[in-house]
Amino acid sequence: MQRAHFAFFRKRFSSFALYEGNHGIDFTPYQVSANFHPTDRDKKFVAKLRKSIVTSGVVSDLKKPLLMKETREAERCTMICKVLHIQTLPKDERCVFVWDGTDASPLCINNKLEEEICHPLPLHLETFALPIDTMRTFPPVGTILRMVPSKGVRDMEMNSLVCDKWFKLADIILEVHAGLWQAVVMPFTRLLSMSNEDPLVIKREECYNDRVSNSWGHMPFWCFPTPSLVTDIEPQPLPVASLREILTYRSVTAKFKCVVRVVALLPWCVADFRNADGIYRLRLTLEDATARIHAFVYAEDGEQMFGKNPSSVELKEMRNKFLGIKVDEAGNELVNIPRNPPWIECYIKSYYLDKKDPWVSRRYRMYGSEFKELVPVIH
Repeated sequence: MQRAHFAFFRKRFSSFALYEGNHGIDFTPYQVSANFHPTDRDKKFVAKLRKSIVTSGVVSDLKKPLLMKETREAERCTMICKVLHIQTLPKDERCVFVWDGTDASPLCINNKLEEEICHPLPLHLETFALPIDTMRTFPPVGTILRMVPSKGVRDMEMNSLVCDKWFKLADIILEVHAGLWQAVVMPFTRLLSMSNEDPLVIKREECYNDRVSNSWGHMPFWCFPTPSLVTDIEPQPLPVASLREILTYRSVTAKFKCVVRVVALLPWCVADFRNADGIYRLRLTLEDATARIHAFVYAEDGEQMFGKNPSSVELKEMRNKFLGIKVDEAGNELVNIPRNPPWIECYIKSYYLDKKDPWVSRRYRMYGSEFKELVPVIH
């Protein structure tokens, strides 16, 4: 392996400890052998090594940490993130949720429209959604990355992570599952604790605080300077909210303005958008950098969005525009082409189905939105 370093030791007679390099502020090793016993002499030796690294310029060789908004699929990268939540999985494995205040790039959707019936896009990669009380402890904006161990990674590596602390995640691998990001801890990954006073940590917190202090800070980073012109909405005095803010809102019923992508639609066939009585009934899967939700378009809201009596051709054009389906110059849909849905403005209202259990029966409905224009997405 290029640029790798190897060492051998006798387990019966030797011991070892691995410490963070020049950025380290304490003397707690991130990996040790079973028979290692720290001494004061070790601390002095590590301090001298860190000083020599700085003065010799070796640090210029280290990989620059990336922000979540800068990462790519299948990339081996280093990030500096805050641990927000740790969940225990079956077989005592750990799933860790990390965040750096930025928005991971939106992904193309590979699922075919008809797959939404039997194999719908998941709202999250966990078997069950996180408890709402847990989600309310999260920041309102910024992607929260799910991080899991790969095969061969021992509990010791993951157990070093602590909630509400910043860590350098060195050499993790980024994967995509169902259009959602996931980080994987590999055997060569290093998880290094960082001080809140570290300049890189301070910079990330300052950038986040600047973001949420602005009126545009709750919009997805990737829709700037403005969302697409696909939809038009009625003027209402509502600030932009992230989907995470909608999910964690303290009141069951409320109205929100948001900027989202429509990543899936059910039913997918335009002939089924309305029932036998001519009433619109659709379920949209909406996504931003913070979450996915299901939102329904029903009755008069569907008429406002699509029109009272659009032709099947017009409905198909609107559907394709919504979902980012590409067509050729003749208007024919291109098959096996990943979809990249546009960012749209819309209103969402929450409601409940059961007065006795309003939170469990809470649902979301899109309203007050209509298509602004019908322009096919030409490949």
